[in-house]
Amino acid sequence: MQRQESAVPGTRPSAIELENLSVVRGRRLVLSQLNARIPKFDITTVVGGNGAGKSTLLGVLAGVINVTGGTLTRDGVGRVAHVMQRTDVPDALPLTVRETVAMGRWERLGPWRRARAEDRRRVAETMAELGIEGLADRRLDELSGGQRQRTLVAQALVQDADLLLLDEPTTGLDAAARADILGVLDALPARGVTVVHATHDPEAAHRAGHCLALDAGAVVAGGTPAEVLGPRPG
Repeated sequence: MQRQESAVPGTRPSAIELENLSVVRGRRLVLSQLNARIPKFDITTVVGGNGAGKSTLLGVLAGVINVTGGTLTRDGVGRVAHVMQRTDVPDALPLTVRETVAMGRWERLGPWRRARAEDRRRVAETMAELGIEGLADRRLDELSGGQRQRTLVAQALVQDADLLLLDEPTTGLDAAARADILGVLDALPARGVTVVHATHDPEAAHRAGHCLALDAGAVVAGGTPAEVLGPRPG
C-alpha cells in the first residue's frame, strides 16, 4: 500500500506538491498515483531500484514529461535546471568546457544576444566553484568522467535556477569527484535553491534533508533519510 506523506510541524514549506499524479508512456504506467512533497530550499533525494520511476519523476518536475493524471502544484518555483545522466549526453559534442557551461546562460540572453560581462563572470565563478577553471579550453571528449560531470553540473548552476534537478549526478565517479559535487549541492539551499536528485548512493541520500523512495512507479516512503532508509551508513 502506498504511504502518504504528512506535514510535520517545523518542516520547510513545499516548493512542489504532487497529488494522485500518474504518468503513462506508451501502454506502460510509469508513475502511479504519486502523493508527495518537495520541501522548499532543501535537498530531496529520490531513491529506488532501476525502473522505479526516478528519471521519469525528474522529467515531470522539469516539465519535459507530461502528466497523465493528477496534479502538480508549484510555489515560488520559476527557473528550473535539469542535469541528465552523464551517459545521456553525447561524448562527441565539439564544445569546450567554457562553451558548455556558457550554454546555461542562453535562456537569459534570448536569441541573437551576446554574452554580457555578468554572464562571463557567472561562467567563470561557476567553473571555479566546480574546480574546472583549468579545463576551460578543453573539449568535452577529452575529459574524464568526473571532469565531464562537473562541467554538466556547472552548466546547470550557472542558470541561477530556483529548482535544480539531477539524475544520478555522482554515479561512476571517484570519491574525490563525488565529494566535490555533493559539497557544492549541500551549499545550494542556503542560496535559495531547491535541489532534487536521484541517487543509488546511500551516503549521498543521507546528506539530504528529505527523501522519497520509489518502487514500481509508486511512492512507498517519504520523510527524513533516517525515516526512509534507516541509520546513516558508517
